[in-house]
Amino acid sequence: NFILGMSHFIKTVEDIHEAVVNTVPSIRFGLAFCESSGPALVRCTGTDPEMIELAKQNALAIGAGHSFILFLAPGFYPINVLHAVKACPEVVRIFAATANLARLDMREGKPEAARKRFEALLARDKNHVGAMLSLADMAARDGRQKDFVTWLERAAKAEPRNMSTHAILVGYHLEKGDKAKALAQARLAQAAAPEHIDALHLMGAAELASGSFDAAIATYTRATQLAPRSSDAFHNLALAYLANRQTASAREALQRALQLKPDQMKSAEALFRLETTDKRMDAALRLARDYQTRHPALPFGFEREADLLLVGGNPAKAVPLYEQALAKGGGVPGMIKLHQALHRAGNGKVAEQRLAEWVKRYPADADLRAYAAETSMAARRPREAVAHYEALLKTRPNDVIALNNLAYLHYQLKDARALSMAEKAHRLAPDNPGVLHTLGWLLVEQGQVARGLPLLARAASLTPRQGTVRYHHGVALARAGKKAEARKEIEAAINQAAPFPEIEEARISLRNL
Repeated sequence: NFILGMSHFIKTVEDIHEAVVNTVPSIRFGLAFCESSGPALVRCTGTDPEMIELAKQNALAIGAGHSFILFLAPGFYPINVLHAVKACPEVVRIFAATANLARLDMREGKPEAARKRFEALLARDKNHVGAMLSLADMAARDGRQKDFVTWLERAAKAEPRNMSTHAILVGYHLEKGDKAKALAQARLAQAAAPEHIDALHLMGAAELASGSFDAAIATYTRATQLAPRSSDAFHNLALAYLANRQTASAREALQRALQLKPDQMKSAEALFRLETTDKRMDAALRLARDYQTRHPALPFGFEREADLLLVGGNPAKAVPLYEQALAKGGGVPGMIKLHQALHRAGNGKVAEQRLAEWVKRYPADADLRAYAAETSMAARRPREAVAHYEALLKTRPNDVIALNNLAYLHYQLKDARALSMAEKAHRLAPDNPGVLHTLGWLLVEQGQVARGLPLLARAASLTPRQGTVRYHHGVALARAGKKAEARKEIEAAINQAAPFPEIEEARISLRNL
């Protein structure tokens, strides 16, 4: 069972490892990643020596820069971790997640043949968990969420001590916002294996998401007692303490997690945020520099020291550290921070040159495109912003923010495509206040006040501190002949909302009313 994919960042190995282990703490796997620069080494990690060796051999045979391959030991399936792998920011594509002949049928566009293979397996063995999970995966691909859950529940019932299936269900319910179902599923897992470390992690996650912070602390404390050498157990305990505002206990738990696993970046990141939030800048600086010493090939320590310098008002000193972090694989987040530091240091021209170089080098990176577009909008370069958003939408055609911003840019440039773009954004996110505002205002400006007014009213109710939204709502009310209500709304925009670009225009409108 393996997953083959492509990434754009040297830190892929560490991030996928964390994602996989956090999803199924007891999983046995091997992961290998092909570097694309310098000596072009193969980086590998995992929890099972046989799987690590298998991943290493296959990565060397493939030899394609930035490709990775993840092998799962028997009893673990791609569906257990595929969502977590896809969610890693640097993973740009999954080429295959295959487990058997039925998967090959799927790859060849024969879903019915694949389904029959799985059903034949279940006919021979009604408790074949692999077949159930594969049918669940097929249901997920087809958007049949009810069938997806049903197959997973059957798999969990057939093999109740298999925590990976419970983990998928708990994660699914949490993603859907159904905290009660997530908690119920976690209880089933714990009932099947009361002292299983993975069951405790699932229960703690469900309790934490449900706001039962004291219960989560008790659960994760039990996990640290059962697995006193588990850095993940102490990390999760720290998250529960943080949610309960017990910062001293959280700090102690994070420090213990880092003692057990000094290179556990998520714990270092959490501890760094805690120190900076508590204004313990010296402690945060020590952590950043210690990480530089322990892991000189990684960007984390250099980037965090630069963050401290930027917050402290020393952007010029932050720049070379951000440069170092970027050279060590800082990725798009590092590029963005370097761009901001250059601007604050008074090197705006250099910042824009660097940003243009990065966009040219990574034209399909949606996050970089989004940042470049926002930068262009802020600098009042609408045509440049349009080009970035249009490029972004080629890779993420349903990106609501990009569609909404592009619609507003088209409106500013008097492009007829504005309304259709805003309508599409609204179909995708009908309750998003920014989308409601854009579509509502475009309709009002086109004379369709009856359609636009309720959208603007809804947007204003959702964002009462947004002056532009409330002002546009007031204008719509005035155009609908409701002058008294319009006057009240524009007054609120001027007096109650935060400062906004159209405030002088709003004052003129108020005098005219």
